[in-house]
Amino acid sequence: MSRTIKLKPYEEIVGALEHIDREGNEITIIINGLKLVFPAGSVEAESVGIILPDEWVGHRIGLLRTDNLCKPLCARIIK
Repeated sequence: MSRTIKLKPYEEIVGALEHIDREGNEITIIINGLKLVFPAGSVEAESVGIILPDEWVGHRIGLLRTDNLCKPLCARIIK
């Protein structure tokens, strides 16, 4: 079972992107067994669709939460 976490502004999680679930009334991202959940319609959920393509599943990524409502999340592939 995955443990649900919340990122504070300018906190980053780094690890293997295991799953992105865009179904229902929330967006769920699982990185290294840790679950991030954002309500559907939130600025973070809207951002996930843009910054995390399904092709990144299986890759090691960094996901950073910001305090900028125009860009609440930043993602990168780590090689």
